[in-house]
Amino acid sequence: MKNKLLIAIIVGVVSTLIYSCQDFIAVNLAKKSITILAPANNTLSSSYSQLFKWEDLKGADSYQLQLVKPNFSSITQFILDTTIHATQFAYTLQPGIYQWRVRAKNNSSETDYVTYNLTVDTTLNLASQKVVLSSPIDNYYSNLMANTFTWQTMPNANSYVFQVLSGGSAVYTQSITTTTVNYTFTTEGAYQWRVFAQNNFSNSAYDTRTINIDNTAPGIPVLVSPIPSTLDTINANPVPLKWNCVAGTGFSATDSTHLLISTDSTFAVVTSKDTTIANTTSPTVYNFHSAIVGTYYFWKVQAIDKSGNKSAYFTRRRFKRNP
Repeated sequence: MKNKLLIAIIVGVVSTLIYSCQDFIAVNLAKKSITILAPANNTLSSSYSQLFKWEDLKGADSYQLQLVKPNFSSITQFILDTTIHATQFAYTLQPGIYQWRVRAKNNSSETDYVTYNLTVDTTLNLASQKVVLSSPIDNYYSNLMANTFTWQTMPNANSYVFQVLSGGSAVYTQSITTTTVNYTFTTEGAYQWRVFAQNNFSNSAYDTRTINIDNTAPGIPVLVSPIPSTLDTINANPVPLKWNCVAGTGFSATDSTHLLISTDSTFAVVTSKDTTIANTTSPTVYNFHSAIVGTYYFWKVQAIDKSGNKSAYFTRRRFKRNP
């Protein structure tokens, strides 16, 4: 009976060690395979804008996507070779015959490539096409009034129409032949921008993104404690530094706060600094662990909003930690 119990304990310990070790070993991808979702093999597509998509493979850290014309056996043009961490990739193609492949990778292994064929037809009708926007990303925050907008080339397009909208109504429209345009906003706020392609026969559909313009600094944070006194002393260790964010007049709210701590009242030498997310008006606390007993420290805080605007620092305060 004792032997059986001992054997059971040994088996349990060994199993635990084996499974624990597996947590630190990367998954071997060599015998696994990618499952392609779109476009299907041998697709004949009238769309120039293609979304290459596959299922996520457990254990994969990234995916390598390659695209050539017309095939990997007799390459006349190597169009794309990129490593991404997502499971999809949008790209605009010229009409023609293509072959594309994708494989999964981690730091120790990789799958074989899965290769598919794709043909894009040569129709001049843009009605079923959609321009792929490049930058800025959707819901982008900018503290600049002047911004640059870019998109991918649409095959067989003669020109593009770029529009800026406010509240759903166009406030600016420009027809251009390039795939980039500079536009300067006159007021802060949330705007939409979109682009559609055109030729002598048709217009494409358009894609829309949002851009938020804000160049107003957020409100200055209010330091709450330690409260200044004649002695400026505090017994706590770590020293809790507390402040409140306040509502500002800018378009975007405070997104983070920047704290500086120094033994120098001019902050020429910074002892500690930290960025703390604080997008509410509730108090934010930073516990300062490095305070030396009997040494005076100065501290101040500024607010930063989503657009990167920075407030002035609140008037510095000082404290000294008691034993």
